[in-house]
Formats: sequence, C-alpha cells, structure tokens
Amino acid sequence: MATRSRLDSPAHHEADTAEDLVRIGDELVTPGIDDLDKPPPTKRLCPGSKFCPTRYSMSVMPTAIDHWEALAYGASTPAPTQASDRSSISPRWISDSTRSPHDLFLKQITGSQAIDDAPRNPQPTSSALLIRQTGARTNTDMTGSRYALNLSPSSLREVDSELYRAASLLPVLSHADLEAIESFENLRAKKSEMQDNSLVASPPLNLAPEDTPSFPQMKKLPGEIRRKIYGFVLSTGALIRPRLNDRPHGNLIKFYDGNESGHDAIRNLSNLTLVSKQVCEESLPVFYNENTFACDDDTLTYFEHLSHTGRFHMLRNVSFVVQLSSDKQQAVRTVRLIHQAKTEARKYEEAITMNAWDRLEMLHENNRYSYEPPPPTQRWTPRPSFAEIAVNSPWILQNHPLYVAGGLSCLCSFLALQKLATPNADPDSAYTHEIAIMVPHARIFSDYPRLSWFTAAAESLGIRLRFVEGKRAVYSRGGVRLEWRQRYQKKDFGADEVAAAAVGALAITEEQENEKIQQALEKLTPEWRTGIMPRKVLYYRTHSRGLADEKMVWYQIDTENGKFERQGK
Repeated sequence: MATRSRLDSPAHHEADTAEDLVRIGDELVTPGIDDLDKPPPTKRLCPGSKFCPTRYSMSVMPTAIDHWEALAYGASTPAPTQASDRSSISPRWISDSTRSPHDLFLKQITGSQAIDDAPRNPQPTSSALLIRQTGARTNTDMTGSRYALNLSPSSLREVDSELYRAASLLPVLSHADLEAIESFENLRAKKSEMQDNSLVASPPLNLAPEDTPSFPQMKKLPGEIRRKIYGFVLSTGALIRPRLNDRPHGNLIKFYDGNESGHDAIRNLSNLTLVSKQVCEESLPVFYNENTFACDDDTLTYFEHLSHTGRFHMLRNVSFVVQLSSDKQQAVRTVRLIHQAKTEARKYEEAITMNAWDRLEMLHENNRYSYEPPPPTQRWTPRPSFAEIAVNSPWILQNHPLYVAGGLSCLCSFLALQKLATPNADPDSAYTHEIAIMVPHARIFSDYPRLSWFTAAAESLGIRLRFVEGKRAVYSRGGVRLEWRQRYQKKDFGADEVAAAAVGALAITEEQENEKIQQALEKLTPEWRTGIMPRKVLYYRTHSRGLADEKMVWYQIDTENGKFERQGK
C-alpha cells in the first residue's frame, strides 16, 4: 500500500515554508527541522524547555509540535498569556510576499487553494493524531513507536542527518517529482514522532539495563538496614592487600588491591561512596568494617596514608602472618631493626617538615615586599605537619624509611600492630601498648618453639598481647596467619582517640624510647650488643606500573650505619 504524504492534505502549506519560525525561549528554530542551512548540531538545549531525557536535546518541545502541526492544518494558535512564559509558543503567519522561491514553488505544484480554502478554527489536534491523518507509515508493535525506531540519541542523530540531506535538495527541485517531497515529509513526520514519544509518551531514557532493579525508597529505610545493604555491596569476600601504585599520577596517591587482577577493582566497588555526601558518610565506614586488610609490603604505607587523610580509625579487621623461625636471635634482630626504622623515620619526617617550612617562610618573606602583603596578624609562618605535606606527595611515601622496612614481613607485622595497639596511660607500667589478637589457642606460642620469638619481641617492644581464642589456624607464606579485630580490643576507636594516642606517642622522647628498648634487650639476652648482626639486609619487591608492566626493585637495609635505601630501579 502506497504511503500517503502530508502533501495530500489541502492545508499543509502554511507550515512547509523555510521561514515559518517558532520562537522557543531566545532561539528561533524551524518547525519540524532544526536548521536547513547548517548541519545538525551535536548537542543542543532549548533555553525555555525542560530537561530532555536523552543526551541529544530536542529543539522543539511537544507544545511546539502541537502548535506547528495545528498551524499546518490552518489552526489559529492563541498567543501566550505572559511574555515571560518561555515554554509557550507563539507562531507567526508569513504572507506570500515574504515567502522564499522554494515555498512558492511548493505552493504552485500542490495547488494555490490549499492555503486560501484551509479552515481557520479547527479543534487543537495532537501531533501524533495529525501524523496519522497524513497517512504516514505506522508500526505500533515496537516500544509504542509508529516508526519502529529505538528512541536513542544515535537514532535521533541518524534521522537528523537524513532530514538535513533531504532538506538540502529542496531548493533545486524545479524539475523534481513528488516522491522526493514525500520522502522529505515522511522524514519530518518521523522526527516529530520520535520527539513526541521521547518527550510525552515515553518515560525518560534509561541507559541502564532493563533488568536492573531500582529502589527509590532507600533513604527512607532505617540506618541499620541501610548499613546492612551497604555491607552486602561493599564486601570483597577476600583479603585486601594494599599496593601503592607507583605510576606517575602527579600528586595523586593511589592504592590498589594486590589480590585483584585489575587495578580498578576496589575503585569500582567503592563507587557507591560517590553518589552523595550522605551516602559517602554512611557507606565509607561500612567498607572498612566489612573488609579485612592483610599486612603486605605496602600495608604499613597504606595505614600511614589513612592516618594522613583521617580514616585510620575506621579500620576494624587486619590480618598478619607470624613467621616460623628457629633462629634464637630472631627476636633481637627484629627489635633492633624496628628501633632503627622508627629512628630513621623520625629523622626523615623532621627533615621533610623543616624543608617545607623553609620554603613557606621564604614565600612569606617574599610576600612582605610584594604588592599584596599578608595580613598584619600573620607575623610568623606556622610550621606544617608531616601529614599535611605527605598527603599529596607520592614520592615522600616511596622514600619513607617505613616504606622500605615494610617489605620485611616481621617488621611490617610489628609496626602495624604497634600502630593498632592501644596506648597504655600508666607511666609506671612496663608496657606502653596493649593489643588483642585472635589465635587458635593461647598456648600456641609456648607449644611451638618456632613461634616463641614473636612474644619475646612484642614484650621487648613494650606491647602487651591479649589472646582471643577460637580462630582456625591457617598456614600462609611460611607462617601462621592471625587476625586483629577492633571489637575485641576496646569499645571505642574513634578519630579523637587515635589523635590523642598520636600526641601521647610524640610526648615520649627519643632518649626515653632508646632506654626502654635497651633495657628490654638486656632482659631478653645480655649478649645482644655482641650478638651476630648482619651488616645489611637485601630484599626485592615487584612494582607494578600497570597490568602488563611489572619490574623488580631491590632494597637495602644497612644495619651498621642505620640506612634504609632503595638500591635499583
């Protein structure tokens, strides 16, 4: 069956001219097509229209379509009630004297009585009904569209390109037949149909899969239920091994999970925290509560970064490995290396802070003689903290002595436990910290001599161990894997208490700490000064610069001169 054109209607000509313009907001557009003399825009937003559900914004709203469709049949459209009403459409009647030669040609080939004999006051008719009256092709079996086209931005761009191509041929149709004009009319009707369905009949375009469930009442649920839901979403189900990404990212510090094949696994999992500020405040503590972090090469650096960003108090579960060792000097060597690493870390942070302070004072001094001097109240430059400097500097973390020491499993475990332990407020106590760890049974360190060095080293470092029995024994990486859980240690573990513990740790001078460690070593073994101690310790790490690019880097710990350094690249 041949498709009828809108030209078959006797009253269509008033809307077919290139100058029948409809004002939408501050922009003039052609009824039915966007710009005949310019390519279709890639992105266009009507100033007076509401938000378009698709990324490709329409230039004609449904009200405008109804107006120019009614205008095509000779309907008189009432003017908007207020001049400031940008959503109202006010079409203008164009006389024959202002028509283009192309419009006069269309009038001649279709009959001059079409405009004169057209009814002037018909009932308002919707664009979809008028399209059906013109006899355009319809198909109501696919998503409600009579043109069997998906309402997507790509489809709209395709129709626009075809419409522009057809419109560009109209000025030279002096010898053309009616099929080209009919094709042009069908294209315009097709676009009008798609606009009508996109903006009126169809719901907003959903780019997510159709089977994705939605629950708009999430925020109305009680907080306990919301946290349960966040726990199901944010849990990885496995240990998280933080690894520092040493790819150049400017001043961005990024970590990834060494247990995952992709560097963006944790980032994709935690995208829920980017929804809103409220969701972030509720879901971020749940992420640290539901997951367990393993002590690995970069875990100690990750804990330091969490302290700099104010998130360390959110940690709830940490897993570590106690190495099996039959060396009688293992405890002494571990304590000496830990003391050496902490001493060098203190000196390193002091040097970085003083260097940054000098630069700030230089800038402050230069500003005094500039055209914009600082306020009179700023008579001195405050000293920055190391956390303020290192929070946006990856190279400071990579050259930190604790980063180098973290590559040794025994040092990483003890330094992490010391950071997680609760400071002891009693100054007369022999222990400075206390921590609770989960073990299979409390006699594991006495029944197995190859694990006894762990309790001896902890006692020398001033850490009191409390055991929570019931954990299944797991052999991993040459040792026994144990866990620390915050709920067994104490009730409160907030940011204020962590900050107070840090201040209390700074109150202990270096001389006092050295004296306590020497007394502990004397108690552990009187021959600790003359004991065999290697001159240096060498180990290597595999640094990832991407999924397909890994390199081996050697690290050296000089035990005589007290120097932790990176050997090669």
